[in-house]
Amino acid sequence: MCIRLNGLRYVWFVLLVATIFIFSGADEIRAPDPGFQYDKLAHFLVFGLIATALFRSFEFPDNMRSCWGRILWVTIIVSGVGGLDEMRQYFADGRTAEIADWLADTLGALVASVVYVYLPFYRRILELPVKFSRGRCIRL
Repeated sequence: MCIRLNGLRYVWFVLLVATIFIFSGADEIRAPDPGFQYDKLAHFLVFGLIATALFRSFEFPDNMRSCWGRILWVTIIVSGVGGLDEMRQYFADGRTAEIADWLADTLGALVASVVYVYLPFYRRILELPVKFSRGRCIRL
């Protein structure tokens, strides 16, 4: 099975993963306190974003026509990234690793992948051109 990179779009996936790994090794992460425990929600949303970036980064081979095969592939990759992130936190001073965080990572990747595949309006929103002040448009 051959999976090709789609232009330079893979850069967003790599930057997101690198950012997560850099900040997950910090002793203490400062974030605003919304008054409720949002840790799992943050994991769910961030790893959903990573899954979406991964989906948009690769052209799947013709023999991988199954939507569920693509969803499974992306979910496994992002779940692996989440597992590595939790392992990294285990060895960082002042941080802990939680299986619940990894499960939130995996569930976020799965839900985002399903939404990306089965809700075309979501893909259309992602494909809207970004306009800059000089009138030039780019597609991210």
